[in-house]
Amino acid sequence: MERRERGLLENIDWTTILTYLALVFIGWISIYSAVYDEAHKSILDLDARYGKQLIWIGVSLLIALFILVIDPKFFSQTSYLWYGIFIVMLLAVLAVGSETKGAKSWFGVGDFGIQPSEFAKATTALALAKILSGIDVDMKNLRTKFAAITIVAIPMLLVLLQNDTGSALVFFVFVLVLFREGLSLSVLIFGAAMAILFVLSLVINPYVLIGILFVITIIIWRLNRKRKLSIWLCLGLFVFAAGVVLSVEYVYDNALESHQK
Repeated sequence: MERRERGLLENIDWTTILTYLALVFIGWISIYSAVYDEAHKSILDLDARYGKQLIWIGVSLLIALFILVIDPKFFSQTSYLWYGIFIVMLLAVLAVGSETKGAKSWFGVGDFGIQPSEFAKATTALALAKILSGIDVDMKNLRTKFAAITIVAIPMLLVLLQNDTGSALVFFVFVLVLFREGLSLSVLIFGAAMAILFVLSLVINPYVLIGILFVITIIIWRLNRKRKLSIWLCLGLFVFAAGVVLSVEYVYDNALESHQK
């Protein structure tokens, strides 16, 4: 109600809007410089890629304006619906989608294509916001933590199955949102450790790396014996890390496309 009383323009975050427009303009100019065609010198030429991009910029601005005039409650009340629709679309594209540069992530209709993963990012944000907006939400609660992570993990895994690793990585940004809402720092540390372990597995002999991990495990356990750190917990983490190391070569050779290596 307060928003309506103050008026639409007064509720707009102009800093964010201007930053967005600046990034859009930079992207448009980058496309112009990357695919410049002597036959189509004008940046407004609709026969060139940069001209067509201008059309989509205009369409996106109209959609943004339309979204601004909609009651905000609409998005809150329908967030799970939109999330479910695009989860179904992510499943459908695996079955009937067209393949582009090794990624089966597009619905193609003539010269027109739709990539559901791009819309899924927005609907995931809406669904996650719906969960975190609850009055009694506590990220220390196991049920809340599981629900939030599941909301992010499902579309991310489906996008990975499409061999669109770049789009899937975008979903990791939501982890920062969860951290801001109270997710344990240990989750971020664990994720960073797995990424480092993956890279090290590509440059160090896996059995040498496993030996190093074993020594580190013993050192950590001995340094924390007074805190009663369980040896079984340490060994469990070691076995998990060793499994990751041994699986990296297979994942690198069989799961990643040539342009992803």
